[in-house]
Amino acid sequence: MKEMFSRWLSPRVVMTALAVLIIVMIAVPGANAAGNRDYCITPTGRWCNGMGCCNDEFHLRVQNHCDERLTYEYCLKKRNGKWDCGQSSLRPREGSSMGSYACDATGEYKVIACSRGSHCNLKP
Repeated sequence: MKEMFSRWLSPRVVMTALAVLIIVMIAVPGANAAGNRDYCITPTGRWCNGMGCCNDEFHLRVQNHCDERLTYEYCLKKRNGKWDCGQSSLRPREGSSMGSYACDATGEYKVIACSRGSHCNLKP
């Protein structure tokens, strides 16, 4: 029994399994969560409190921390229960950020990021 486990857990078998896993993640569409890049962004929201603000104006800013250009989709919830949604892209790092806003907002928002050119498929 011990020989069986040592044969299956040999460094050669483990390295082969890892190589196959990496190839599958690169070659099979969707295997890496369709290019999901949520770990690359930091969304922040704040209420507008200066002159020129509309009623319940909420601002959303999304910052990219990765070394690749990203597509991101966002939705801001309005007081009437509907979502105001959009899509944009962010340059790599260097403090790259984009913003959006909605009037009559609730302050609730959703953001998802994916590889540039992909459809993130955000569902509010």
